[in-house]
Order: sequence, then structure tokens, then C-alpha cells
Amino acid sequence: MSSYVKYKKTIKSYILPALREVQVQKLIPQSVQSLYTKMRKWGPAPKTIQSVHSVLHGAMEHAVKWNLVARNVIDQVTCPSVEQYEMQPLDLEQARHLLAVVRGSRLDAVLTLALATGMRRGEVLALR
Repeated sequence: MSSYVKYKKTIKSYILPALREVQVQKLIPQSVQSLYTKMRKWGPAPKTIQSVHSVLHGAMEHAVKWNLVARNVIDQVTCPSVEQYEMQPLDLEQARHLLAVVRGSRLDAVLTLALATGMRRGEVLALR
């Protein structure tokens, strides 16, 4: 998925429903912080909220550059952090078992490639 498509989806799914009626000059940090708090309660992952934060910040940077607003109010909003976790790679026995389970299925080639090369999901799926 291209960056443009991701940004468009973020705007359409999260930003417009919450802030459609707010003029850019009247946007205040509390409104955005309230949006993030509501989003955390109803479910999107913190990474999704960070995407919203990033899109809003970029949009407000343009508004500052174009003299629509004096400052970027998103700078004053605290974005939830994403928990970091350590990747747990499969050991040799787990990898063999996984390949045995998917042998002959449509996942066989994909998982064999991923395990043999260390490619990530997005990299494997981007292959044609």
C-alpha cells in the first residue's frame, strides 16, 4: 500500500470523522488529545494513533508554512507510545515443523522463501 493510500485512509477513517467541523485556525491541543484518548478506548492500535498524529502534524506544518496558523498545535499533544517487543525467531525445530504443516498448501512457497531468506512479510508479499 502506497503512502498516499495510507494517508488517505487515515484521514478518511479517523481524522475527518472527529475533526471535520473544526477550522484549522481553531484547532486546539486538547481536541486532538481528546481524540487520541477516545481512540485508545475504542480500539485502534497505538501504531494507528501514531499514524493519525503523524498525518495531523504534517498537515499542520503545511498550515504554518502557508501562514494559515502561527504554530503547530500538534507539537503540544502527547502521542501514545508503541510498546517495543523483541522478535522471537523460530528455532530450527519450529521452522521444520511449520514447513511440514504447510507442505503442499498455497503457503508452502511463501513460508519457505521467508524462512530461507529472512525476508519480512511485506517484502515477501511485494514479490511478483
